[in-house]
Amino acid sequence: MSILKWSCRFCDPMIMLSALPGKWDVDLPLSVAPVMTIRCLCHGPNQDRTWHHQNSARGEDRCMAQISFLRGVPADEALAAIADVVAQGYARALETYGAQVLQYQTQGVTDFNGFIPLREMLARRFGLSGEGKKRVICFNGGMEVFSLLLKSFPRGTPVATEALSYDRALADALRYEHRVVGIPFGPEGIDLDVLEKELSKGGIRLFYRIIYHQNPTGLDSTMQNIEAAAQLCARYNALYVCDIAYYELRYDGRKNRLPDLAKFPTTCLIGSFTKTLAP
Repeated sequence: MSILKWSCRFCDPMIMLSALPGKWDVDLPLSVAPVMTIRCLCHGPNQDRTWHHQNSARGEDRCMAQISFLRGVPADEALAAIADVVAQGYARALETYGAQVLQYQTQGVTDFNGFIPLREMLARRFGLSGEGKKRVICFNGGMEVFSLLLKSFPRGTPVATEALSYDRALADALRYEHRVVGIPFGPEGIDLDVLEKELSKGGIRLFYRIIYHQNPTGLDSTMQNIEAAAQLCARYNALYVCDIAYYELRYDGRKNRLPDLAKFPTTCLIGSFTKTLAP
C-alpha cells in the first residue's frame, strides 16, 4: 500500500492518502487506485473517508472532500485569470494578418499544418533544429495527437506505456482495442532492459511516456534514460512518443532539456498550452 503526502487547501495541514489496490484487467498497466482513503491529520485518525473515482466530479468544497488524481483539468480560476490575455492574443493575430489567418491555406501565414508564425515560434521555444514550420504540426491538444497516432495502427496493435501512466492515454489505447504493455520505471526513468525485451519480441509499434513531471507520480526522467529509450525505439522501428505537457512546469530556476529530434528519427514530442497557461 503506497502512502502519499498532500497539502489540504481547506484546513492547511498535511493529509495522508492511502492508495488501496484496485480491480483492473491484468493486461491494463493502470495502477491508479479507483478507491482512496483520505486521512486529515487535523481532524484525528478516525476521520477517514473513502471515495470512488466515478464520483470525483462532485467537487465538494470542504475539508475531507475527495481529491482526484485522475485528471489534468485546469483550475477554473486559472482559466479566468488568463482569459483577457488569450483574447488579446487572438485580437493581435487578426489585426496583424487579417482574414488570411482564418483561411485554410495562405502562403506564409497558414497551411494545413497550422498557423505558420505559431509553429515557427514553437520550434524556437523547444529548440528544434531545421526549418521550424516543417517540424511542428498544430492540433487541438496533445491528446488529440496521441489519439490520431493510435488510430493510425490496426486494432489490436501492441503499444507500450509506462506501467503507471495518464489514464486518458490508456483509455484511448483501449478504445482502439490495442494491447497495452506496461514498462516499469523508477526515479531515473523507465527500465531500459524491460523496454528492450518487449521491443525485441516484435510487434510493439509505439511507446508512450511522460518524460517530465510524470503523471501521476511526478517523477522526472534523466536525459540519459530519455535518449537511451529513443535509441531502442529507433533500433526496433517503434514510434517513441514523449508527452511534454508538463515540460515547462518547473520553478527552481532551471529548465528541462528535450531530446534532439534530429538524432532520433522515430521520436516525436506532443504537448499542450493548457498546463503552461493554467496548471
